[in-house]
Amino acid sequence: MDNKEIVSAVRRFDQAWCEQICEWESLAHGVAYCSAEFPSLPEAHQLRDVWLADADAEQAYQQVEEYYRERGASCHLWVPGSGQPVEPVEALLVGKGWRREERTAMSLTRMDAIDGSADETVRILPARAMPRAYRLSLSESVAGNDDYVNAGFERLDDANHDAFLAMIDGDVAGRISYLEVGDIAGVTDFHVSPKYRDRSVGFALMAHVLQLARRLLPRVMAACISSEDQTGQSFLERCGFSEAGALVQFRRPVE
Repeated sequence: MDNKEIVSAVRRFDQAWCEQICEWESLAHGVAYCSAEFPSLPEAHQLRDVWLADADAEQAYQQVEEYYRERGASCHLWVPGSGQPVEPVEALLVGKGWRREERTAMSLTRMDAIDGSADETVRILPARAMPRAYRLSLSESVAGNDDYVNAGFERLDDANHDAFLAMIDGDVAGRISYLEVGDIAGVTDFHVSPKYRDRSVGFALMAHVLQLARRLLPRVMAACISSEDQTGQSFLERCGFSEAGALVQFRRPVE
């Protein structure tokens, strides 16, 4: 599978991740995702597959703004569609204070890269069986954002989504999620508690997910990470992932 196909797979995975918690509707210049249930969650209010072509960019922007206003919400992310040149979108949004964000798409190229690397004292358990511990882990990531926590539980209703917790002596040490979308699988919502970052918790979580992938045999195993997160990218490379390409999105400034 070439790098272009990997990037396309990540786009497909991102879309499925949105659809777990959002309603969507096709607009003239993209697909609008919105969630009345999670009003304070930026990722639950975004325009994906943005396509401006020969459109009046300012008019397109105002149409999108009006769409979200009518729903008592605000659009927080614009994600250009495949084949849409980034420059027109960037010129439109950066001039309004939006921030360009780059993400690195990665694919698993070595299944055995971390065999034997995990700390055997770390126990990996399904999040569905430990709701209190899962809530604690989600709250640690975004303190005070109940929508983020509640959205995490909403995602557990998806039969193709498995979330796992790392436990050390009864404490929550981290979590990871594995989502299948057809013949694609992706690793997401990866978090290690600062208290346990010297205990190979990340390797234990990833090793567990890769064992699952060995059984389910997805055609593509992907991950996506902020291009600014060099530590995270190095970790994924140590786990057998390789860089496949870049994705660009634009985020509304915090109001």
